[in-house]
Amino acid sequence: MKIIKTGNEAAWKTNKMIISGWFSFFCNFKCSYCINETYKKNYPMALSPKALENLMEYLPKLKKSHYSFSLAGGEALLYPHLEQFFSYLREHEGYKNKASCFVMTNGVLLDRMSPHIYDNCSTTVCISFHNEQADMDTYFDTLKRFQNAEICTVNLLMKHGEQKEVERITQKLNNIGYKRVWIRGILVDNKLDPAYTKNEVEYLFEKTAEMSQVYTNYYLDENNQEKQIKFHVEDFRNNHELVSYQGLKCSAGQNAIRVLPDGSVSPCVNIKATENFNLNSQPITEYPLLTKPFTCTKDKCLCPPYVTLAKWDPYHVQKPDYIVGD
Repeated sequence: MKIIKTGNEAAWKTNKMIISGWFSFFCNFKCSYCINETYKKNYPMALSPKALENLMEYLPKLKKSHYSFSLAGGEALLYPHLEQFFSYLREHEGYKNKASCFVMTNGVLLDRMSPHIYDNCSTTVCISFHNEQADMDTYFDTLKRFQNAEICTVNLLMKHGEQKEVERITQKLNNIGYKRVWIRGILVDNKLDPAYTKNEVEYLFEKTAEMSQVYTNYYLDENNQEKQIKFHVEDFRNNHELVSYQGLKCSAGQNAIRVLPDGSVSPCVNIKATENFNLNSQPITEYPLLTKPFTCTKDKCLCPPYVTLAKWDPYHVQKPDYIVGD
């Protein structure tokens, strides 16, 4: 069967922008399992104030219904121009009540987040515990000081056989105000560790909202009849054919960008930065993929926010109404 349409149904109806802000890869940890070591070596700089201006000052000119920022790293809270970034969200009329910011942090520097929480931008914080680098007492001391537990999600990695331990830690987090705790599984080759028992896998689905999100693919079968297949994150990690979008048009570029520390921009996390464009010298309004649908060149898409983007076969499906260009 051939995929002719996919993506979250809401993404077909809503002209919002996802901005993955990889503004720096500076980090206060040196985890042995770090997945961004190559990025740290290739991008030893931080996004400059000029590049930040050319992003944040001009994004509202795109007139999106919503701007969804995510800051990652490295350690997102080590970005040296963090105050300037949040001042745009706080003061620019184009973002008021139509922006959200998701900050990924290892939690040890959580105190740096406090000055940047305010009403007109929905801010959430995702805290990943790295026990290899900091013990539980260090984490809980920091979490107790933070006055905004209600905006936080805590990520706990659960090894096979440690369900009771993560349940104990979860209860301790709940007792100090952290009610949203996601229990994540260990991935081996982008799939759940095969050592997990059936009960442990069911527990992980129950405790991680991302894993229970439903996706829908539309296909044409051998009789040219349209079929639907619904699936979850773990389904496409185990069966990459569910997210094999090579050759499909995608709203990435018009509705999603990744910003790297050197000012380069790409349409998604799987694609290299666009040549002849850089935020150090050009505003985001000149980004070439804003005016034409991007054609996916990869054989799989494994990043959940990008899997939700509208994708279509132009020979069988009309593009979303908000898409510019052919």
